[in-house]
Amino acid sequence: MSANLNLSFEIHDFDESKRDDLFAAAKQFLDEECLRPPEVLLDFVGQEGYLCGYSTAPVIISGAHKWGPDVTERWKAMAERVNGPSCRAVVKVEYAD
Repeated sequence: MSANLNLSFEIHDFDESKRDDLFAAAKQFLDEECLRPPEVLLDFVGQEGYLCGYSTAPVIISGAHKWGPDVTERWKAMAERVNGPSCRAVVKVEYAD
């Protein structure tokens, strides 16, 4: 079943020396999920050590009930692979309907 979702992909407290590598990996991750601008933006937000990808409007996701937990685990694994275990990776999935 498809659902309209508001999405946020966050990485907190990462090593600033890994900033460029983390941004490239996060962009590739979102591209592979077909989450691209202008529907989903990726940027460093506000404070050091905070990267956020977020939807600008609800995104239609097929199989949302399975996709959410799966994409969360893969996002965490990507962040740990690039930065190591010291960062905190979070995915927020909110139903827009």
